[in-house]
Amino acid sequence: MQLVSFYSGIGGFEIAANWMEWEVVSSCENNPFGQQVLKYYWPDAYHHDDVNSYDFNKLKTLLNRNEQTIFTAGFPCQPFSTAGKRKGIEDDLRVAYMH
Repeated sequence: MQLVSFYSGIGGFEIAANWMEWEVVSSCENNPFGQQVLKYYWPDAYHHDDVNSYDFNKLKTLLNRNEQTIFTAGFPCQPFSTAGKRKGIEDDLRVAYMH
């Protein structure tokens, strides 16, 4: 199994993939701290910082066609956690996620 993760945060899906002995192929995260964590723990994966400019052609070259691939996408937690303003569904997720 292979994992491709978008809005990866600090790698929750990646950790689960490791526990399942899956290969982490790629992550996409715009938060600098999250990027550092992902690059540290999964140095061989393709890491990108913006889903809008993610290189899907590059991803095609990295995937093993003989393996199944799981695509995941995290939900911005800042509006609900102490990392943000805790406005919940009233928060502007785009603004909350960029802080």
